[in-house]
Amino acid sequence: VFIHALELLWMDIEGGEHTVPHVIALWAALVSVLVNSYMYFYSKCVFQQANSPMVKSLAMHHHADIVSSLAVAIGLSAALFLNLAWIDTMVALFETIHLMYLGGKVFADAYRGLMDASAPEEVYGKITEHTMAVAGVNTIDSLRSRLVGQDLNIDMSIGVDPDITINEANKICETVVQVLSKKIAHIGFVNVKFGIVDGEATEVKNLHNQIKSQLKNKTDDSLEDLL
Repeated sequence: VFIHALELLWMDIEGGEHTVPHVIALWAALVSVLVNSYMYFYSKCVFQQANSPMVKSLAMHHHADIVSSLAVAIGLSAALFLNLAWIDTMVALFETIHLMYLGGKVFADAYRGLMDASAPEEVYGKITEHTMAVAGVNTIDSLRSRLVGQDLNIDMSIGVDPDITINEANKICETVVQVLSKKIAHIGFVNVKFGIVDGEATEVKNLHNQIKSQLKNKTDDSLEDLL
């Protein structure tokens, strides 16, 4: 189509006769705009609910049809009513370039989905914001995500206080999972592990200090009592 449009444009430049389409083509383009507009918003709504890559591609297809039909309507109007037949050819060139761009974008999105790409940066920001809002979470040590089809899988490690018990740390992890499952759309699963932040528990610090002081005094009896 691109090569054919170039040939027609060259024919117009050389003064060749370019036949303008019938006015019924203009009405067909306008009907196409209306129908594809409805289909675009409908499929976009379905995509937002289901997060299906296939439905997203369908919505983009309908959007491309809207742009194409509008461009055709404008080109036909100029050709029919302004006697500018060459605009019809320019619209054809524009449409072929637009479709090649759209095809490349759809291909890139599909490739990222097959390769289990990470979530977008804005999603990472939301995950970080909601996680740090949970009481007991001091740091996020690692955060990874994968887009698998329509689901988002999250694997993260958080830092908690060294003074709390393992059960309390596990409850914090469970709270993070619940919060992310509610706040982030289309969650597949969330795996949250915990570790202590830099430092030691107070009891461990006191024990280390006692051992150091006993070693300085070099009293075996005091060391045995401490152990």
